[in-house]
Amino acid sequence: MCEEIRNPAKNAPKVIMFPVLIGLVTAWPFACSCMNAIVDVDAVLNTPSGVPLIEIYYQSTQSKAASTVLLALFAFCFFGCTVANGTTCSRTIWAVSRDNLMPFSNIWSKVHSGFQIPLNALCLSGTVVSDTIQLYGLIFLGSTNAFSAMVGAAVIFLQTSCALPQLIVLWRGRDATLPERPFSLGKFGVFVNFIAVSWVAFLDILFFLPTELPVTKENMNYISVVSVGLTSIVLAFYWFAKRGKYLGPQMPQEVQVSEGRDVDEEELAHSMKKQ
Repeated sequence: MCEEIRNPAKNAPKVIMFPVLIGLVTAWPFACSCMNAIVDVDAVLNTPSGVPLIEIYYQSTQSKAASTVLLALFAFCFFGCTVANGTTCSRTIWAVSRDNLMPFSNIWSKVHSGFQIPLNALCLSGTVVSDTIQLYGLIFLGSTNAFSAMVGAAVIFLQTSCALPQLIVLWRGRDATLPERPFSLGKFGVFVNFIAVSWVAFLDILFFLPTELPVTKENMNYISVVSVGLTSIVLAFYWFAKRGKYLGPQMPQEVQVSEGRDVDEEELAHSMKKQ
């Protein structure tokens, strides 16, 4: 998605940081309010609905109707999240397909000449992926443990994927890895990278730990099982289908220009025509 905005070297870091700051301003008061509203912690942890927020609302309002209305307000957020999820998922499919890592990559990597968007990837995201997510939501009705394990595994994969590039930068050295850039942390960069990698490693370990002792099959934390299973599937697909064919991310010429690299006009026009 950085390739679709102007001057990504300057604007992409802003896009990454602003939601964090906005979330801090909005989520912190909400979290404090929820903590203050809790009367019975055990009731929140063992709520029959499986959704602790419902119990928190009920303890705060003492009204089932008010709790339902407050929870229904989240539906308005879901509409915005749907657009964001569709955009993110389609661009992820397109980027991975452009690198020839998806099955039928030649189809999903195409960009519509009129709309200038990865239309095939967007349709795949809006049909197959969305239907799969709906079926995934039904898991919650059958087993809250299985649902929690899949959500926890998704969080682990997401935060680990953000930490791995920082780990590589720490390992190889910032000066040897990072190009010239308008947004630089300077001498604080190593410290920030170290804190981020350490914090993600700490959180990953916490996610794998059981929530109760003694551990039984009912309260077992199955995040480790799901994480190992999904990782094995991805590694098997790469080993048997893409090993030797994957050459790394294909960097478009226009992105190289935004990073300050010299590319002649003929190469740039050819690259944009391909995309």
